[in-house]
Amino acid sequence: MKKKSFSISVSPSQFAGRILEVLSALPPLPHCQNCGSAVMHQDTTLSYNGKVSKIQLPICAKCNQNDEQVNTPANRKVA
Repeated sequence: MKKKSFSISVSPSQFAGRILEVLSALPPLPHCQNCGSAVMHQDTTLSYNGKVSKIQLPICAKCNQNDEQVNTPANRKVA
């Protein structure tokens, strides 16, 4: 069976700009998607090609603590 191919008619610059628009429009997550704990939000500014977007990054104190201990390059689990 022959695979279908497709082309993208959006330039990488337009694609990156669209990602920034989508990220800045998302509502903040109230709970961690991994463990369900309440999250803090860190205001972050992203820019690409002169376009600036402000987003709130969710930070889970519980998972972030685990990441610092477990998810270092030396301790990273390989699938």
